[in-house]
Amino acid sequence: MPPYGEFIFGHEYAGDIVAVGRTVDEFQIGDRVVVEAHMGCRRCENCIRGLYTACLNYGNRKRGHRANGFTTNGGLAEYAVNHVNTLYRIPDGVSYEEATVVMTSGSPLFGLENAGVAYMRTNRPQDALAPLERAQRINPNDPIANYNLGLANLALDKYETAIYYLSQSLRIRPNYPDALVQRGFAYQKLGKADSASADYERILSQSEGAISDKMRAEVRRLVAALPGR
Repeated sequence: MPPYGEFIFGHEYAGDIVAVGRTVDEFQIGDRVVVEAHMGCRRCENCIRGLYTACLNYGNRKRGHRANGFTTNGGLAEYAVNHVNTLYRIPDGVSYEEATVVMTSGSPLFGLENAGVAYMRTNRPQDALAPLERAQRINPNDPIANYNLGLANLALDKYETAIYYLSQSLRIRPNYPDALVQRGFAYQKLGKADSASADYERILSQSEGAISDKMRAEVRRLVAALPGR
């Protein structure tokens, strides 16, 4: 963090756009927006992998990174410069205060999801249910939240419930291979070979780059284990 006094604090805030850069066409002056603190530099190894919260150029303006309210002027300043990839247009009928609360809810949601995943990794699916259920209630249209909850129920042999949440995940992300293979396995455990086969075939029909060779081999093994195959 820069020395105290070099920037004004305040992150996760909302306001009006009063000026735009020369190449910005996603927004215009007068738009109401809510701001994420940062979205990484988009050039380091972590950012390329999608792990922008662990940006290796954090705070380095020369490398294209700004963390509003942490390393550059934020919401308590009269004006703040924001990268276009940190802005979200506020829908009509949503106040600045409500938009800001929605933005800040991402942190506890992230914590709930990771608590559930941590329990799963330590073979405690029963303990994982509570945080994963809360995360899914907060964001029912998140494919990952539904997938994780489906996975926990699958580990507890609650196959019908697992299928429900995995189906919700696939409703949002239709070709999500991890959800397809887990739902296929749940169908297989219930003796629904045709449904399992359909999910497995959807995975195998995806292009070479869409799934790993390891997953493709595992799915072929599951297909071979189906009755009548």
